Amino acid sequence: MVNLQHVMTTFAVSSSRSGSNYNVRIYNRKTAERTLLKGFSGRVVDISFAFASAIVLGIVDEVGGLFVYDVTETAEGKITYLFLHCIDVVDIAVNVCRQIMLT
Repeated sequence: MVNLQHVMTTFAVSSSRSGSNYNVRIYNRKTAERTLLKGFSGRVVDISFAFASAIVLGIVDEVGGLFVYDVTETAEGKITYLFLHCIDVVDIAVNVCRQIMLT
């Protein structure tokens, strides 16, 4: 199983599997803070950062769930805030070629 990784100046992200659960870990490379994102229904098939007025992280799992996080470290050390979760409700075969393009 290949783990996805994405690295930028401040944050690094990697996906992993723990038993039957799929997770994404975010590391702040400057402060060494880290957070573990859970709740993915299947294997993570794409991870991508976008840069607008804030740093945004998009994650897609193999069953079509789209998770979009605001990635900012607060004074309390919290790194992320989930602000969008879309679920693929169409009953079709799993498409492992799904990708996200955040611009």
